[in-house]
Amino acid sequence: MSRQPRGWRAERELRRQCRSQLRTLGIRMPLDIHDMAARLAEQRGKPIKLIAAPLPLDGPSGCWLPTKSSDYVWYQQCTTPNRQRQIVLHEFWHMVARHEACGVTVPAAMVTLMSNVSADTVTKMLGRSGYDEGREWAAEAAATIINRWCERFERSGAPAYKPHDAGWIESALEGRPGWL
Repeated sequence: MSRQPRGWRAERELRRQCRSQLRTLGIRMPLDIHDMAARLAEQRGKPIKLIAAPLPLDGPSGCWLPTKSSDYVWYQQCTTPNRQRQIVLHEFWHMVARHEACGVTVPAAMVTLMSNVSADTVTKMLGRSGYDEGREWAAEAAATIINRWCERFERSGAPAYKPHDAGWIESALEGRPGWL
């Protein structure tokens, strides 16, 4: 099992990677998770389907399942929007970092079937085989870093990025919050 170092150097490197990935995807503040999904899907060459579901509280709060034709991300429906964003960002980071998804690759037909069964049954069917502490640490840390940038931006009252507005250059040079 690979372990991710948890010192300040590891976090600084992860922050650098987050900025780089967000820039590569062309993501700007304020973060729109559906826009990010579309851009990541374009990079991966297949659609990403976000599915809010009432997942069991004693199980995983999110799961990424790849098929040959689509990526599916289930996330906890019964929580705050901020927590939902954290969960989805965690699953997106697994994709960005090319981690294995939930330990299994699921056929598209099974995904359709799972959409019609209870969340508890899906959780029991999939389980987290091949759980890797280092990968989970990296995904959760990256999601936390990006989510905190989003929270700071939201609290700052800074205007949204508009590429055709000359004011965005000025705000970027003034130390705009986030990864810009």
